[in-house]
Amino acid sequence: MKSLKIILICLYLSACQNPQQEKISQDEASNIQLQSDSLIKGNTPNDTINSLQNTSNPIAYFDKALTYQYEKNSIKNELWFYVNETTQQILYVPEDDMIQAVISYPNGTYIIYATDENGRKIKIKQQVDAVLTNGDFSKLLTALPENNTTISQKNIQQADIKTLGYILHFQKSNESEMLNITSQIPINSYQLYGFSKLDGDAKLPLNLDYTNVVKKNQLITHIDGAYFYLQLLNYGPNPYEVPVGEYK
Repeated sequence: MKSLKIILICLYLSACQNPQQEKISQDEASNIQLQSDSLIKGNTPNDTINSLQNTSNPIAYFDKALTYQYEKNSIKNELWFYVNETTQQILYVPEDDMIQAVISYPNGTYIIYATDENGRKIKIKQQVDAVLTNGDFSKLLTALPENNTTISQKNIQQADIKTLGYILHFQKSNESEMLNITSQIPINSYQLYGFSKLDGDAKLPLNLDYTNVVKKNQLITHIDGAYFYLQLLNYGPNPYEVPVGEYK
């Protein structure tokens, strides 16, 4: 009889402990779900503008840079484009105090982040439909194998860039240009050429509109023309951030 009482007491104590154990299990499950939701939303330090829209001041992030050097009217200068291969966005920063950034998106949209005459930070949208075209106009080019070159990137510890030489004949004139092209850089080159199609001060200082000449995966690395000379110096890591949350 005594042993039966002991068994009944043990069963009672066990029944009293079970609700507490169930509560702990539910709390742990809730915590795991919160962690999972956070990961799905992509709240990590390396997030780009697309996954930071829920923050107070989203940042457009670019991890690589295309660096060109050009000579025009006997004056040498550099032209920089910042690239995010993951989001396929390309950034250009004009030499204009009123324009902080111009970002090209893969759908052909260009957003100009600027400051107006009243000091307000504004966004201006332009659309370049040529970015979305898929034509192959390589018939305008004649291959020049003797002009094939390799761009050494030992200075930034990156792989060399191999280029192919061509001559471009303009159909509406007797002029021609010597070009070099690479397919090693994984961007839509039409987005870069689209900066030459923009209106106003956001436009490039050079005419780099080759959307009707090469394919999307063909990036021009050298131009030896009648009006300017251009060459690609490097393509590699060079982080750049643009706070875009204040622009309306």
